[in-house]
Amino acid sequence: MRLAGRGPFLPDVTGEAAARRRDELTALVCEARRDHATALLAAGHAAEAAAAARAAAAAEPFREDGWRLLMRAEAAARGPASALPAYLECAAALREVGLEPSAGTRELLGRLRDAVPGG
Repeated sequence: MRLAGRGPFLPDVTGEAAARRRDELTALVCEARRDHATALLAAGHAAEAAAAARAAAAAEPFREDGWRLLMRAEAAARGPASALPAYLECAAALREVGLEPSAGTRELLGRLRDAVPGG
């Protein structure tokens, strides 16, 4: 993931082909970030997974799967209640384009909230 942090592919090159390739590589990097976060979470490295998921959600703020991954990672790393701030960030990002979180995202929040003792 270190290579992805160096910035866009050939940023000073203009033209349709360069822009298309930048878009393709950006999509691949975002997918790799989500896959990396998922693998970290599965391996029990929740705090690292949360950081990777946050990078994925920041790069593609309108993709709810990235936000749901962040919610799960935050809940695993810091407790179920910590999924709420990620959910609220998701809702704010989607609101910018006139959308709201899907039923699946709302249900995940509910399941995580129900996992809180006394919650």
